[in-house]
Amino acid sequence: MSGCLDLPCGTGRFWDRLFLSGVQELIAADYSLDMLNTAARVRPLEQVKKLKLLKTSAFAIDLLDQSVDLLFCMRLMHHIVIPEDRSTILKEFSRVARDEIRVPLWVDGNLQASRRKKKEAKRTRTSYQNPIIVPADQFEAEVTSGAGLEIVGHVDLLPSISMWRTYLLR
Repeated sequence: MSGCLDLPCGTGRFWDRLFLSGVQELIAADYSLDMLNTAARVRPLEQVKKLKLLKTSAFAIDLLDQSVDLLFCMRLMHHIVIPEDRSTILKEFSRVARDEIRVPLWVDGNLQASRRKKKEAKRTRTSYQNPIIVPADQFEAEVTSGAGLEIVGHVDLLPSISMWRTYLLR
């Protein structure tokens, strides 16, 4: 695999795995310049030398169309409450990625999700305060109808137990 965009990259906790999986060029992107600076400071220098740091938003990625083979978005979608915002982000992902998009989020239909829903019913919510559970069928419709992407497959962390599901999109 050639070029990869890690968005949001945070402190770079997945860079080891991405390089081990065959990524040759890595663009580490985040909305927070402070987070990018922290990542560059705490990650090994040999690793930081292999990548490009980019301050950008998932809503308007500052890259050309089809500029990366893989778009890796590990810790974002379960915070996006508004479906239209998820669709906007997915359309940006589709614009920037030539091949694969890997996106995990919390989905319903499992033990953790049912427990979480009971807990959340008692909590006061603001727009982006807490991670949310997205109905799987709703997210899949946003992917296919809203963003025009294809769902190649998905992996559940612990089927029937965990709410973490990672989708592979094209």
